Amino acid sequence: MVEDVEATIEWYGRVLDANVAGTVPKADSEEELWWAQVMIDDVSFVFQQRASLETEHPSLEGATLGGSLTFYIDVNDADGLRDRLKTIDTDTELETVQELHDTDDGRREFAMQDCNSYISGSARNWSSRRPGETRAESSIRRLGSRARILQSGRARSA
Repeated sequence: MVEDVEATIEWYGRVLDANVAGTVPKADSEEELWWAQVMIDDVSFVFQQRASLETEHPSLEGATLGGSLTFYIDVNDADGLRDRLKTIDTDTELETVQELHDTDDGRREFAMQDCNSYISGSARNWSSRRPGETRAESSIRRLGSRARILQSGRARSA
């Protein structure tokens, strides 16, 4: 849910190189949008104008935008993306809400707030599993001695 669909798709295009996949104008306007879908690679984001959603779902009337939903985006180069975002001259300030850092499970990530106050976390793609390795096994391997797994009903260090 967003206040201004046009401003939102413009921001996502300028800041995250999103491409518009589809839009729907308001019934009484050929130009003002009430719905849009943007794509970042193979990830789709859909934005709908507040007034339209409040009509469909009255329980959303007066709801606060942002903060109640976070997006998580796998990227190949979190450092490169963060560096590129620092150089963008945005009309709506790009606010970093979590600085670039390494996580315990081997990811490199940061989080920012979009023009509607939604938080988007971006991290180096952590799907670096070995052939035949499950996601859990991959996480345990990367965590090393800090990992604890349950085996036969009791915890042990990995």
